[in-house]
Amino acid sequence: MKFVSKAKVIYSFSSRHKPAEYVKAGELLLLETEDASGGQIKSEEDAVEKLDWSKVDGATGPVYIEGAERGDTLIVEILDIKTAENGSIVTIPQSGALKDMRFKAAVKIVSIKNGFIEYDGVRLKTSPLIGTIGVAPEGEDVLSGSSGPHGGNIDVKDVTSGSRLYFPVFTFGYG
Repeated sequence: MKFVSKAKVIYSFSSRHKPAEYVKAGELLLLETEDASGGQIKSEEDAVEKLDWSKVDGATGPVYIEGAERGDTLIVEILDIKTAENGSIVTIPQSGALKDMRFKAAVKIVSIKNGFIEYDGVRLKTSPLIGTIGVAPEGEDVLSGSSGPHGGNIDVKDVTSGSRLYFPVFTFGYG
């Protein structure tokens, strides 16, 4: 099995990126990923307003798939997702499900143990999902936080352990 560290992060999908790893079809690959904030949130004192938004929703890679050709379909099977022992909850005014409510931005650091998020006496079952995954698009680079036919930021609760994703291959090797 090959391994790619979260130190190999990209913030756009592009065939111009140097591959972090080369794999053959069917080969197992372990990817270590960074959280959606790009590791910028380390404590509850970290200000959301000071986030570098060009460093969020990154993807580990890219991975070059040997033999992948334009017009092929790349099937990615997510075998497992493991979480870190700590995570963060970030509320951002005028965004997400709370976009119509007025409140100040806030950060909460939470503990993740045995499949549960724990904070302030509350336990919530975790549902780890992939977040950002995709292939190099044809033509211009696409920011990793954007979604489209190439994939991208696809925060979908159903894209989890056991999922299969089907991507079109637009660029030789960068399925």
